[in-house]
Amino acid sequence: MVAKADSDGDGLMENTIAGAGALELGDLQLGIVSDVYLSGVWIAALERFARMADVMHESALASSARDLRKRALTTLESKLWLPKLGQYAFALLEGGKVNDNLTAWPATAMSFDVFDAGRGAQMAARLAAASIMTDWGARPLAATSTLFDPLHYNNGAVWPFVTGWVSLAQYRYHNPHAGLFALRAIARTGFDESRGRNPEVISGDCTSRSTPPCRTNSSPPRWS
Repeated sequence: MVAKADSDGDGLMENTIAGAGALELGDLQLGIVSDVYLSGVWIAALERFARMADVMHESALASSARDLRKRALTTLESKLWLPKLGQYAFALLEGGKVNDNLTAWPATAMSFDVFDAGRGAQMAARLAAASIMTDWGARPLAATSTLFDPLHYNNGAVWPFVTGWVSLAQYRYHNPHAGLFALRAIARTGFDESRGRNPEVISGDCTSRSTPPCRTNSSPPRWS
């Protein structure tokens, strides 16, 4: 099995060939080669492809997929893990550099149980921090980043979609209290705007003049 979207042979698909991955716009894309969102989904897909190949008695395909997955996972763990920060970086960049911004996107890989257990637990704690989590959901980019903009589609606005990944990631890596907090934040968006019409994005900062505002319902539901 040869990945056509992996020009350097490190096992990871490359955004420049495979597609946008986590981002559609913004400065986080500068110099990007492989982001953690695309990499995590790719590694998870390889594992599931191998299982399907086993069922179809395609042992050569299954073996090839597992070998590629092992190579991709080794690259991800060796190049994206930042031990001094206790977190996974956002992306590999051109020239062997790394975008070390704290983002919510590692939660995608975590949702599929891709990361090392100990490192994943540290990342879960980072995702539970106030720089990522608000009372109404997860920012895709930490508020501490110089690129943070609470009204920017990719650089700070809260997405219920992203919050869902964060919630599942917290449960996967044994941080259920943070997982429940994120899950309840998603549920409360059902009381924003028209009933049943959940907003795609919400301001990442309550002090911003945003449309819609970060919370539009004056009396949020009680949780027992």
